[in-house]
Amino acid sequence: MEIMWLSFALLTPALFGILNIIDKVLRTKHVDDTVALGLAGGIFNLPLIIVLLFVGVKTPELTYLAAAIGAGVLWFIAGFPYIHAMVHEEVSRVVPLWNLSAVFILFLAIFFLGEVLSLSGYIAF
Repeated sequence: MEIMWLSFALLTPALFGILNIIDKVLRTKHVDDTVALGLAGGIFNLPLIIVLLFVGVKTPELTYLAAAIGAGVLWFIAGFPYIHAMVHEEVSRVVPLWNLSAVFILFLAIFFLGEVLSLSGYIAF
């Protein structure tokens, strides 16, 4: 049970890997419009949201709810250049660049949150 988090942590990139391949196939062979593909992906989240409303999920304060919605909107917007890039390049080249988000997170956390890692933390990064 102690290392169950590792299963979830490894499952996430595996599922994203599958998703990346599906995105590439859909965008290059079946869907000509980047916006339509992005909207279709967003629509699939709607049933999950509806289910969560009925299983007793506690609604957060309005401020936190607005921040969560804003984060979801940014996630949705970030998908458009990703999907568009899939048309022009191979998935094996686009996805590693997409995964540079960790580098941006490090710099943004330092700048906005004032986070400071130890020397070993920076080396590990």
